Amino acid sequence: MLCLAPPAKASGFHIDEQDARATGRAGAAVASTNNASAIYYNSAGIARLSGVRVDVGTALVRPSAEFTSAVDGSETSADTRTFVLPQAFVSWRASDMFAVGIGVPIGMLAGYAGG
Repeated sequence: MLCLAPPAKASGFHIDEQDARATGRAGAAVASTNNASAIYYNSAGIARLSGVRVDVGTALVRPSAEFTSAVDGSETSADTRTFVLPQAFVSWRASDMFAVGIGVPIGMLAGYAGG
């Protein structure tokens, strides 16, 4: 069975840009929660927020990838397309002891799963 497996052709991306402030801090946003995107970075952070907070945004991503085989020198490249990746986060602190939130990170709203 192992000899019959087709070669894998895959590439993936991790997109961590869920909030402009966190991106500007190079992702160092775990201890600093100022908006509902804390649901993504550190969900316990919504306990520090007050009232209802809504954070929506989008990112434009245009990935490209190329590969040159060390065996035969053949080149393979991925199609270059631009993706619009929206995100949305909502949190509500009902009392000093209760906060709730929901978040849909980049790509999930668009139904984009990398293909």
